[in-house]
Amino acid sequence: MASWAKKLAIGGADAMAKFRTRVDGWMNAMTGLAGGRDKTTYTRPVLDPIISPLELEAMYHSDDVAARIVSAVPDEAFREGFMVISKSAQAEVNDFLEKNPHADDSRIRTVAQAAMKKQSGTVQEQANILQKRVDENGLAQKAREAMTWGRLYGWAASSWWPMMGVTRGSRSTATT
Repeated sequence: MASWAKKLAIGGADAMAKFRTRVDGWMNAMTGLAGGRDKTTYTRPVLDPIISPLELEAMYHSDDVAARIVSAVPDEAFREGFMVISKSAQAEVNDFLEKNPHADDSRIRTVAQAAMKKQSGTVQEQANILQKRVDENGLAQKAREAMTWGRLYGWAASSWWPMMGVTRGSRSTATT
């Protein structure tokens, strides 16, 4: 183990806070990638400084590949939109998904709408009011934008989704 790795392992969080560099860069001396033409070195990991927010934003706006990497997950997550439903309707959707794991989104939406029609008027009205407010205020677009900036800067900008009741595997539905 390298001496810097030992210091990090022993020092824990304090040592890591002092060690503010990235360790996911690569250098290839065979091709001259990332500097140097030392052909005996070949490929090895290199330490890169943390990229500043200004540099990140410049990369996002000027490099199509960087923009695609950052935007891919939020764009896919909000591609179909989402629908607000009650917890009991969500349970019906989850049961349907267990039996039909490869169902398309239109079929899932149909099952969710049918489950919501079975709900009491108050529950359905509340879900409809919430869905209307989400649509009126452009929450989906704002959440997509928050996820995009969160991926760019490394923030947990989208950590509010669990508070809305969206869980992994719930496939485009939020619960009231």
